Amino acid sequence: MKNNKQLVCFVIMGFGKKIDYTTGKTINLDSVYKKVIRPAAEKAGCRVIRADEIMESGLIDVSMFALIYRADIVIADITTLNPNAMYELGVRHSLKKRPTIIVNDENSPIPFDIAHIRNFKVEHDTDNLPTKELNKSIETLSYLISKVLDDDVVDSPTYTFMPELSEPLISEEVIEKLIGDLKSREESIYALTTKAQKLKGDYKFSDAIPYWDKLIEKCPGEAFYIQQKALCTYKQAIGKQFKPYTDALIVLEQLKDNKEPETCGLRGSINKRLFLLTGDIDYLEEAINNYQNGWRQEDYYTGENLATCYLLKSEASETTKDKDGFKFMAMQIYNNIIPILKEDITTASDKKWPYATMSNSEFAIDELSSATEYEKKFLDCKPEDWEKDTFYETKEIIKSSKLEKSKEEPFNR
Repeated sequence: MKNNKQLVCFVIMGFGKKIDYTTGKTINLDSVYKKVIRPAAEKAGCRVIRADEIMESGLIDVSMFALIYRADIVIADITTLNPNAMYELGVRHSLKKRPTIIVNDENSPIPFDIAHIRNFKVEHDTDNLPTKELNKSIETLSYLISKVLDDDVVDSPTYTFMPELSEPLISEEVIEKLIGDLKSREESIYALTTKAQKLKGDYKFSDAIPYWDKLIEKCPGEAFYIQQKALCTYKQAIGKQFKPYTDALIVLEQLKDNKEPETCGLRGSINKRLFLLTGDIDYLEEAINNYQNGWRQEDYYTGENLATCYLLKSEASETTKDKDGFKFMAMQIYNNIIPILKEDITTASDKKWPYATMSNSEFAIDELSSATEYEKKFLDCKPEDWEKDTFYETKEIIKSSKLEKSKEEPFNR
């Protein structure tokens, strides 16, 4: 792959939730973009831009056409056969011989005229797709992007069937002028995100919140920014402070219909901490409900936290039967997490949290040597201090459960 400059990937597709009339399914195109297309292109070393991300500049038509021409690669998701997306794909095929990748839902047909062109089929029900399948789609699409950037295969029907045509030539100076406003806006968003993440990593959670607010204002409804604001809001809590947790839950009200594992995990984490702070079992039950929603999607991180909550519920139970029952449920989850992780760790681009979860899961089932090995791998990833704190908080809960069990064992002999 050419790497003397950062490659630009322009994504052509509709926005929001749309009905695919060929299958009758409602497709969340934003989710497909955020969970598969964008991470795959970024993994392949590209700077990724989608048309709705340039609307703020007021030059969407000019900058969009300039990017369709200028982009090193274009990905066109034609699921739902969105007329604008189809038109923009045609513009790309008219302007450039290569490279363009067509993305489509695995159950949706591709129009005859472009059915023979290189395409990538992916399950578009990403909101309910297990993490393992999402990671597999990201890896496969990322590999395809890298491959088509490296080869010289013409994929435009225009230039395939009319090889005597030449691509139009537009100077870099003109292109730079056309997308100048876009660049400054994109860099502004990048700068805000970088600053917020740096402050969060430095434990300056209060200072990070205004940056997340600015990003939420620029990109209304963007789940990631809302999630990060909620995280920084509750991370402000010191000692027995109650308000930061309830404030964080208010922030997450903006995502009340969002069932992504990340959102479920945040709600679960806040309620778990409220339980540890107050001892109110209702908070623990709410944490369990949220973590269960994430674990149903085979999200190992919410699974680990669900198991931790069952250990806490075991400690809070009054009868031996309930104590043993909740511990058994926790151990079942830990045992189910491990094979999922063993497969995911090999393909995960960021192995930090998989290592952390594997370590605590192995520790819970008394595989101490393996737990130590994965803990070292987690620390080798150089996690932030707050991430290490989260890891060791969970480990302490597991350790406390083990100590309680050892105290009970003489009476069970």
